[in-house]
Amino acid sequence: MDSEAFRKYGKEMVDLVADYWDSMRDRQALPDVKPGYIWDMVPKEPPTEPEDWKKIFADIDPVVLTKNTNWHHPHFFAYFSTACSYPSIMADILSGGISSIGFSWKSSPSMTELEMVTTDWIAKAIGLPDVFLNSDPGSGAGVIQSTASDATFVAILSARARAVSAYKENNKLTWIYSAVSKALPKLPFKLRKDEKDEEDPVITFESHDASVISKLVGYCSEQAHSSVHKGMMLAGVKMRKLKTVIGGRFKNHYIEANVLEAAIQEDRARGLIPFIYVATVGTTNTCGADDLKVIGQICNREKIWMHVDAAYAGSFAICPELRYLLDGIELADSFNFNVHKALQINFDCSPMWFKDAKEATKYFNVEAEYLKHEYQAVTADYRHLQIALGRRFRSLKIWFVFRSLGIEYLQGTLRKRIELAEEFGELISKDPEFETIVPPHLGLVCFRHKSNNSFNEKLLASINDDFRIHLVGAKIDDVFFLRLAICSVETVSSDITFAYQVIKDKNVHEAEIEKELKNETLEKAEYYFMLGAPEVLQLCKNFIQLIKAKKVLDFGTFTGASAAAFSVALEDDGKVLSMDITHDFLDSIGMPIIEKYPEIKKKIEFRKGSALEIVDELLKKGEAGKWDFAFIDADKQNYPIYYEKAVELIRPGGVIILDNALFFGTVVNDPDKDEMTRGIVKANEIASADPRTNSFVLNLADGVHIIFKK
Repeated sequence: MDSEAFRKYGKEMVDLVADYWDSMRDRQALPDVKPGYIWDMVPKEPPTEPEDWKKIFADIDPVVLTKNTNWHHPHFFAYFSTACSYPSIMADILSGGISSIGFSWKSSPSMTELEMVTTDWIAKAIGLPDVFLNSDPGSGAGVIQSTASDATFVAILSARARAVSAYKENNKLTWIYSAVSKALPKLPFKLRKDEKDEEDPVITFESHDASVISKLVGYCSEQAHSSVHKGMMLAGVKMRKLKTVIGGRFKNHYIEANVLEAAIQEDRARGLIPFIYVATVGTTNTCGADDLKVIGQICNREKIWMHVDAAYAGSFAICPELRYLLDGIELADSFNFNVHKALQINFDCSPMWFKDAKEATKYFNVEAEYLKHEYQAVTADYRHLQIALGRRFRSLKIWFVFRSLGIEYLQGTLRKRIELAEEFGELISKDPEFETIVPPHLGLVCFRHKSNNSFNEKLLASINDDFRIHLVGAKIDDVFFLRLAICSVETVSSDITFAYQVIKDKNVHEAEIEKELKNETLEKAEYYFMLGAPEVLQLCKNFIQLIKAKKVLDFGTFTGASAAAFSVALEDDGKVLSMDITHDFLDSIGMPIIEKYPEIKKKIEFRKGSALEIVDELLKKGEAGKWDFAFIDADKQNYPIYYEKAVELIRPGGVIILDNALFFGTVVNDPDKDEMTRGIVKANEIASADPRTNSFVLNLADGVHIIFKK
């Protein structure tokens, strides 16, 4: 490929990416794919001859895009907030085009210096103390790691080296005495002055001495990320996961001071050396947070390194009203968070700050002649603060995003995430079947069905197998729950309602026609919220079967979903009369599906026109008392009249259901709000006082008034 071909196909690739983002809502969050699919789509042997780029482009969508999880889909609610933006993508294009390897200032001056500036930008944006800034005359520094896992491991290794060095310094005389005692018996009786010691071929790294490392023990909460466990394991140290309690400022999981203090005392009594506490701000399970001020004071007093892993929640500190998340950060030795989680910067970009970078550099410094340069005494060589030697030009992403979007826009996206999560939390709190585990926090809602772990695990599997939304679960103290995280900036309020409805759907058994009608209605109908809730339709089906109904009245057709559900419940000789003033939604959305199910369709009569006129015709034909079941979900202002007509038409022992009986709570909180609310209130009052019936209101979905005719 030459430059002209690159210009041509590079533009096509940009178009492909832009088209992918533009078509995101037409895709699904999770792909319907099984492991090993690739072997049927990609040759098992590498190509020996070059292929045309048109052919390569043709394979991208079927092989890659449609078979991948869409992390930025509005219905992707798994794991944690995710970030991406066109400016960030452009930065990756430039980084790949430059293709520098920035292991030292000399190897890539602009990469090094722009990283120094942009990490200062972020530090100032979230309110870090000046001691962490590259521009501060002290020893602090910011560096961009690949992930928070890398940052945690670097912090553990730095803390380990500090602890080993301190131990040796404090025990210097003992070490000298021990070394001399061991050496004296080996001395010859005649020692010539010109005799030289043999150089030991085995190198001992004094700050990483394995004989001391075995004594070290690190701490974290039981809610800390798995990378902390992995980092401690790879560092060869002992670890304690401390038990959390629910409470504190966030009414979430956190470590109490006395728990850490007791662990430190106990481990020292056992001859161990406490050396680090990895604090968490934004646990993955529930977005809980350690009290940095309390924990930091203990760590400083006990000379224990405190690393703050704010991978999840750190981005939110860019909002002034959320800076309380980092109260006590001045007590930390190192701090890290993932800007690629919520600041519109795509993976990977995980800034880390040291209070004393010179100390950490000392522990990581391995000089080679080919890495030396004339400015190394006065510049930052970031290879000394990471595991790898080389590094990418990640700071371009921060530079582009902050300049093109601005902090105020980023703050707005974070506040919106919080708002949407609280909206979902409100739906859960009002649902008698579900409960939240902890209060919604920073765009995350942790909730569960009130039954048991087995039901919740099956519910999660059912939700993900449905492919319309994607959630993940978690377990604390043997309690399994579901997590809904607001991940995409494209997610809006209607997506929250959609997600809630999908979750509710999975609580009921639906026939294929019901699923198809529901999905098409939710996807295509402008007023999709008029769709009967699946749990309400299931209740109706139960009553239809319980009373052995033959004839059903359906006030309000919409897309035909309710009529189809009732038809499913009826025996072959049953009949549904579905009435609506318009068949626009039925014709465009419902009928193409209903036509595929003739056994369902044959039991439904769709009548277009005024429901009042239609039922009056029935009464004139002598149909009073000859119908078994009525479902009223039409224009709310006419509910009182529909109710009166239904009571006349329904037989003794029959059932009438008034849907939306609570109407989003307005029937109680603002009963005179509008004509629709007044209609529902009046119908509820008439039914409740009607001597011909017995009734009660059930808090199911938007409320159902269940009426039994005497």
